[in-house]
Amino acid sequence: MEDVLKAKAAGFGGAKFKIGRPHVAEDPARVAAVRAAVGDARDIMVDVKQAFTVDETIRRASRLESLHCLAGGTTARDGRGRPPALV
Repeated sequence: MEDVLKAKAAGFGGAKFKIGRPHVAEDPARVAAVRAAVGDARDIMVDVKQAFTVDETIRRASRLESLHCLAGGTTARDGRGRPPALV
């Protein structure tokens, strides 16, 4: 949260931070806390560092609100998580 608030203070229009906690309920709570801290005028982007399968990424992403971007949801080896041109 500290880095997100520093980005806001520096005038950045958004912030990207890591999620991917073991329990699925933890990530929406973290996203909501960041949204409350930065307000609605800033973009929120999250990265899960290739921690999940395609199915788990979809399941978890459906629980997140007010995101601008979710990056790195699937492993690099799982071609189903990439656009067809990159497979």
